[in-house]
Amino acid sequence: VRIEALSQPAQQMLRVAAVAGREASHRLLAAATGWPEVEVERGLRDAIAGQVLVASAATESYKFRHALLQEAVYGDLLPGERTRLHATYARLLAEADPEGGDGSAAELAWHCLASHDLPGGLAALVRAADHAATVFAPSEAFRHLTQALELWSRVPDAAAVAGVDRVEVLVRAAEAANHSGEFRQAVGLAREAVGSIDEDAELA
Repeated sequence: VRIEALSQPAQQMLRVAAVAGREASHRLLAAATGWPEVEVERGLRDAIAGQVLVASAATESYKFRHALLQEAVYGDLLPGERTRLHATYARLLAEADPEGGDGSAAELAWHCLASHDLPGGLAALVRAADHAATVFAPSEAFRHLTQALELWSRVPDAAAVAGVDRVEVLVRAAEAANHSGEFRQAVGLAREAVGSIDEDAELA
């Protein structure tokens, strides 16, 4: 009811914001809408006045006052609308940080997969895992690499897309699992890596 009482620009702004997640920067929201700045500000002001969004001057970002509000708006999107907005965010994130060095690769991977861009998702997951490893977050790295392995067979020429071969991903996943305390998974991944090496040797 609170959302439906807002102006149409505010409701459309909320749809765009919901796809970004719980929080998004002003720059990203404005770019995703493609609106003139005046219209962006009008939509945001109405959403804030309606107590749906909250502004942060320190980070120049906006977030939903409650997670359930974001989930409600996101769930109300049409499938095509949702896919299109995820693809828009994926493009904007890739343009802003091609290497995903500041941790944006994980966000990029989510948007790619939600917009059915499996190659983009695979490449971003591998970069996200690399970033997680550099900041000593093995559980996060393990999660990204596990998801990358699940995608592997669905992406043509996956090694070229990921920048590493499957054996290397298996080894990295095993290491991340070991450092995360997931010892059973670490052993299984290590065995799978050895098995893949043996298969390649026999084919050679």
